[in-house]
Amino acid sequence: MVRILIAEDNQNLVYQLQIELTMQGYEVSCALDGMEALDRLRNESLPDLIISDVSMPNMDGFEFYAAVRSNSAWVDIPFIFLTARDSDADKDMGYGLGADDYIVKPFQTDHLLRVITGKLKRRQMLQASFDEQRTALERVKKELTQMVAHELRTPLVSINLVLQIISRQMGQLSESQLQELLDTMSAGSNRLNRLTDQMVFLTQLEAGALNKQDILESGFPIHISDIMTLAINRARLFAYRQPNISVNLDERDHQIKVMCDKRALEHALAEVISNAMIFSPPDGAIEVSQWKANGRGWISITDHGSGMTPEQVSQAMQKFQQVNRESQEQQGVGLGLPLAINIIEAHGGNLDIKSVLGKGTQVVIDLPLLTS
Repeated sequence: MVRILIAEDNQNLVYQLQIELTMQGYEVSCALDGMEALDRLRNESLPDLIISDVSMPNMDGFEFYAAVRSNSAWVDIPFIFLTARDSDADKDMGYGLGADDYIVKPFQTDHLLRVITGKLKRRQMLQASFDEQRTALERVKKELTQMVAHELRTPLVSINLVLQIISRQMGQLSESQLQELLDTMSAGSNRLNRLTDQMVFLTQLEAGALNKQDILESGFPIHISDIMTLAINRARLFAYRQPNISVNLDERDHQIKVMCDKRALEHALAEVISNAMIFSPPDGAIEVSQWKANGRGWISITDHGSGMTPEQVSQAMQKFQQVNRESQEQQGVGLGLPLAINIIEAHGGNLDIKSVLGKGTQVVIDLPLLTS
């Protein structure tokens, strides 16, 4: 049953309201001032709506309202002032505090009932929306937990299995068999290292430890061509399915120099390049270009793979989201691209994605040039 709390010092009005609201099917609790109403809030079932006078002894309605809104458990309860104080200043005070409505006495009962119905309906809609969002959040948390657990367990299982095989059959393994096992172990180790790096960079970004000002003041000056070579090699470790895909590097402006956090920028570029490798056809090639224009260093990374819709591009830019995870047999937890975006922005740069479904994707990055 919907419950309404009334704070009103006029006992005749309290009696009248109690009869009217009870006849409408509401459960009614009454208090003669704000202090008593607060006591009922603390010791009784929470109401679905509060009606309060303003002028009351011990604690007036405005003070009562402030006390209600100061408690996080009560903050979403609809609150209606019902008062004889009809000056503009009082109304401004009531609405300014954030009350849901301000009704002046004398009032029409039908009007009050319509207002109550409207506020309760609005609260039910908000509650339904909140419940839906909470359900969605719980689903996402569950999926994320499963994804992270999978990303941690899978390489650990392969590493442990290889160690067991080697320890049991060390003298019986041929050189090629041993190398194959070591390659398997290395792949698992690389996968764990990538996830660890992602979590470290994410923590640094969210804590503000990786930021534009610090990079400008204490970063490492490097030519983009040098860090690009490192990033391509790192991307091959990330791109588990086809690490040997061709990368055509166009260095038309070989001497482009930027100030950077070397490890972070290398990781960001590697994430973008590895995505291009993963989504390229097996016989395809990736084009990586760099140039300078308008006081900026520019990098483009283009693949000729499956491409994405605008909706998929938007999804790919969100943390813990992956596009076509099942069909592309992707690893990871969906941090690569959003992490790259945040790292590039921490360097004072921008990352833009252009993609055409069925034709491929181009990522364009710009960074401020180091001029001195």
